[in-house]
Amino acid sequence: MDAFDYVEEPFQNPNDLALFSHPLAVDESFPQDLSLRQLEVLPTLKALIYKPTIQGGIIGCLHLLDWNRKRGVELVLSSSFESDVGLGHIASMAHRLSLTSPIGIGTYHFLKEYSPSHSFRLSAMSFSSFSGYLKPSI
Repeated sequence: MDAFDYVEEPFQNPNDLALFSHPLAVDESFPQDLSLRQLEVLPTLKALIYKPTIQGGIIGCLHLLDWNRKRGVELVLSSSFESDVGLGHIASMAHRLSLTSPIGIGTYHFLKEYSPSHSFRLSAMSFSSFSGYLKPSI
């Protein structure tokens, strides 16, 4: 089972997540369907995916970061089809929060109608276009 870090939302019904026996990440179900209290009882929870531009930015994330660190759960920042400015903000936020998990900002190539006047570059980050994730350089 070392071939993957976790499986993201493997069931349609979030109430079934407690039945999953492999490392688990929660994305869409939080906070609409599952509360932090409900997440605490998921025995295989390894990561919580947070989309800062639609879930409250850095301020909305601070209590989650504290919650995650106390429980040994990764906080993974992810995009929601933002422009290069929004993706850069997510990468900057990961750096400011000292996150070491890869971040999901591989949606840039889906923005076919967006033509930036400059290339998408981030300092202190390495980008893998195959995975669509950025890993902060430490």
